Amino acid sequence: MCHITKSLSAFLPKDRAKLKLIDERFYLLDKSQQSNFIRRVLELDLKEPLIVIWGGNFALGFIGLNYFMLGKNGYGILRVVFTFLTILFFILSFSAVYSESYQFFSVYFMGFLLFFSLNSVWCLVDMFTMGNYTRNHNYNKIINLLKKDMK
Repeated sequence: MCHITKSLSAFLPKDRAKLKLIDERFYLLDKSQQSNFIRRVLELDLKEPLIVIWGGNFALGFIGLNYFMLGKNGYGILRVVFTFLTILFFILSFSAVYSESYQFFSVYFMGFLLFFSLNSVWCLVDMFTMGNYTRNHNYNKIINLLKKDMK
């Protein structure tokens, strides 16, 4: 492993073949291209997987922060909509109980349970997939940068 992949190992996939590919492409560059590449890697907006998991998923995952951090705005917006609907159905179910409209309570409460369940499952899936996705996202950024420098 070269000094580039060693210093970026926290941001990159654990797959040795991918790290080796970065090393091989880096050593194909001449000295000026290598120094230019190092400078440009430092300017890249690489995401720390632990921050995306803990901050984006656990702390503010209910509003899709982890997806917005990685540029997947469609999924982030969908997560915000699911959270909004969860809160809306929760409020509606309580208002139905308060106003003694019990025929609507079951419908509203089922809507709350549906969206709460979807959000919970989505959060659990994200806990196990966001780390690898973030590392692969960073890897693709570095590979694209290497492709540009090789031209």
